[in-house]
Amino acid sequence: MAAGILFMSFDAEEMRLHLKPLSELRYFLRIYGRAGISVFLLQHLYYLLESALILFIIVFGQEAGESLFPVRRTSLIPWGGIFCALTWGMLHGLTKDWETALFSLILSAFFVLCYFAANRRMFPAYLAIALIFLL
Repeated sequence: MAAGILFMSFDAEEMRLHLKPLSELRYFLRIYGRAGISVFLLQHLYYLLESALILFIIVFGQEAGESLFPVRRTSLIPWGGIFCALTWGMLHGLTKDWETALFSLILSAFFVLCYFAANRRMFPAYLAIALIFLL
């Protein structure tokens, strides 16, 4: 999870780490004035909902991979991360640019690692994924 948070906090243009929520709040206040606080809160609500959606993609992708390939060793294969990368990650490539798609593919790997680290329990995995998005 820490690696995911560091990955999300790195600013490649300025080559430095930053605290993502503060950077976003400053940006929204600069663009929207006082309404920036509302935009900031809505953005973070969106992050919480997107975290839940990504977790469901990972959980159901993992279950599908393990049912389609019922060999015992397949439980170690990150089917959920592969499915998340092919859906969520590639859609970012189609709607944005290749850098965002690559960023989403790498994040998919972090998310499935959080799911495995939480022993496939939903709530701890959700908290880890949401923290990666929020911080």
